[in-house]
Amino acid sequence: SSLFFFVPTVLACVYGDNAVALGCTAVLMTSLVYHSFPSVLTRRIDMAVCGACIVYFMITRAAMTLFYLGAAACLGAVLVVWRVKSRHADRPEAYVWHGCVHALSSAGICLVLEPSLCSA
Repeated sequence: SSLFFFVPTVLACVYGDNAVALGCTAVLMTSLVYHSFPSVLTRRIDMAVCGACIVYFMITRAAMTLFYLGAAACLGAVLVVWRVKSRHADRPEAYVWHGCVHALSSAGICLVLEPSLCSA
């Protein structure tokens, strides 16, 4: 499910939104590394990169638009799903919940692409 991050990476490159392209590429790479070589270190790196991107883009792209509202809703949904996933980490469906985290995160990233670039 890490490959969900490929979609916003490509869109950011197509729209020329270099900041999102760089951040999303970093998230994609750390996610792939963590899920390929799970360890405490790779998880911490992955979570740090994801957290830094979330904070950075939710602050720098803050605007009263439907896109930003959608991105904020995706973030809220990610937190809810993460909480549910945490309670069911030992169950087989935990992978489905984790895939939902990646899908919702990718959707939120798509929504913070610069609107002026997206309408071009």
